[in-house]
Amino acid sequence: MDSDSSSITERIPSNMMCSEEGHSDTRRKSMLVTNCLLVFSYILILVLFVIILSKSIPGSSQSGNKTELTDFGNSEWATLSKTESHSPELTQEIEKLKIEVKDISVKREAEWANITSNMERLQDEVAELTKKLSNRGTPATSATCDNDWHLLGESCYYVSDTSSDWLKAQDLCKTKGSDLVVIASAFEQTAVYNVVKAKGQELTRFWIGLTDMNNEGMWEWVDGTNYKTSFKFWRAGEPNDAGGNEDCVHLWTNGEWNDVRCTFDECNAICEKKL
Repeated sequence: MDSDSSSITERIPSNMMCSEEGHSDTRRKSMLVTNCLLVFSYILILVLFVIILSKSIPGSSQSGNKTELTDFGNSEWATLSKTESHSPELTQEIEKLKIEVKDISVKREAEWANITSNMERLQDEVAELTKKLSNRGTPATSATCDNDWHLLGESCYYVSDTSSDWLKAQDLCKTKGSDLVVIASAFEQTAVYNVVKAKGQELTRFWIGLTDMNNEGMWEWVDGTNYKTSFKFWRAGEPNDAGGNEDCVHLWTNGEWNDVRCTFDECNAICEKKL
């Protein structure tokens, strides 16, 4: 009896503890279910509110209006589907937007065409510069002149030892594949005169390829160089056409130009052959 009582007594706390743990689990489950119901109720209310609000807004899908985006490409504005609810104002705004988009597309195409053109031009310039740089690295063939000819710049010059009139002097140069000298710059003027002095002929006068025998006062270079825009080195007061027949030009002993009659036969020739 005592042992049974003791055994029961020992089991009672254990049973009571199980009972308390059972009640605790039940309470937690009840609270979880309640919270879930509250969340579900909140979501349901929110959904109902959104549905009611969408019905109250004009132009919603419930009111029958549809906006459909169609083809967009090749500089065309996307068109909207036609519905009974389109107002004239909306249609007008759509047309304005289409025009603006088209204008922007045209401008972009023009800008791209300009960029393409500039790129092609730059490519050509780069190719030309590359070619020039490549040629610069290649030794150029040395230009040479025949015996008794003097190399100055890009021409060869021949100074005759005998005198004649202007026409014979020009014929002499022609036989050598050249013309009487055409002095195109102050540099050439000085260089040619230095050749004359180097030959010890600084006291000699020389014919140059300038004449107005075809038309008085209309000076012409033998190679067609424009006299009006070309270099000039006339002696003071010249040309003066003294006696009315000075139609050919020679260099004075100091290198200045002077007109004289073409039959004057005391001038040597300076011939020029361009390389």
